[in-house]
Amino acid sequence: MQIKITIPLKLHLGCGDILLKDWVNIDMTKPRFDIPEGIIFLDSDIRDLSFIPSESVDEILIINVLEHFPMSEHDLLLYNWWRMLKLNGRVRLVGPNFESMTSSYLKGEIFGRNIKTELWDVFQSVLFGIKQMPGHMSLLTPWYLEKLFNRTLFDSKILVQQNGWGIAVEAHKKLDSCGCTTRKINAKIEDDDDEVSGLWPENWEILKL
Repeated sequence: MQIKITIPLKLHLGCGDILLKDWVNIDMTKPRFDIPEGIIFLDSDIRDLSFIPSESVDEILIINVLEHFPMSEHDLLLYNWWRMLKLNGRVRLVGPNFESMTSSYLKGEIFGRNIKTELWDVFQSVLFGIKQMPGHMSLLTPWYLEKLFNRTLFDSKILVQQNGWGIAVEAHKKLDSCGCTTRKINAKIEDDDDEVSGLWPENWEILKL
């Protein structure tokens, strides 16, 4: 398979119907509409991107995708992202935060609002997927993502969305001072405050049902 190279090369993995201009959008399911002119879309399983050369990608975006894969496949997914990225290349990942979801459910709240009706339906949809995107197979928490990125050669920052069920990671491919790969990172969990609110905030809305 050959792809049209864009500079910088940016991959939007598991894109679904959200096709971004100036990105290579990749999903195993084709969009439900005709692909607009000038948009790059590849029909491919994101678990096998061997056709993309190593150290060729500047940025990878993954929105509400990782939870659709079992935990047994997460290390391989992250290794492949690391392989494709250039040094200091960036991964940005967004997904549902099981910790805040559970806390909201026990309090009878959704996104900070006291809503008792249909709370169980909302909770189930985020846990197990919705009609358009069924099959959630793993739970994401700040602790789990910190641990996952800690063992897959990234420096990363983990953000927890306030008044919502979102969690985000921004991670960069790094080498150690000897030029060798390292499994030690500087990962920290923090609230989504003004200092870090510039981290693709427009995508937080995708998390909300």
